[in-house]
Parts: sequence; C-alpha cells; structure tokens
Amino acid sequence: MSRLKRMASDATDDATVILERIQKASGDLKDIYYILFDNLNALFESYPELYKQINMVVKLPTNEDAISITNFNQELNQILEHFKDEQYLSEYIDQEEM
Repeated sequence: MSRLKRMASDATDDATVILERIQKASGDLKDIYYILFDNLNALFESYPELYKQINMVVKLPTNEDAISITNFNQELNQILEHFKDEQYLSEYIDQEEM
C-alpha cells in the first residue's frame, strides 16, 4: 500500500472512530434525558411541592428540550449513516487535506 493510500486510510479510520464516539454520545444523551424526565415526572407525581420548589430555583428541562434532543439524535444518525460508506466519507476527508 502506498504511503498516500495508507495516510488516507488512517484518516478515514480516525474519522470513523470519532463519528462513532459522537453517535454513541448522542444516543447516551437521549437516553439520559429519558431517565431524567422519568425521574422528574416521578418527583412531580409523588412530591409536587418539592418539584415546584426545585423548579423555582432551577430551570428544569422542558418537553421542547427533550424533543430537540430526540430530533438531534435522529438527524445525526441519518447523516452518520451516509458516512458509513468509506468512499463517501473519504471524499470529505480528502477535501480537508486540500
């Protein structure tokens, strides 16, 4: 394998690892949001006054925040699907090296 091809392959591998980390972090963030909302809902149902007191001091996440996180995760996953094609990914990596 030529040095240039090996460098391109290394860059593609490196980019793939970074993209996989981003995808995992996005999924983790979405999952954590679900857990947070479940717990906030449980707190509100069991101890509404405590929930209200916390809500007065802390800006708790809203349903819109959760929708934004979910949409972000879905949109990110859609674009990352395209980058699983190594040739497609390498086109963008090659542009960076120019």
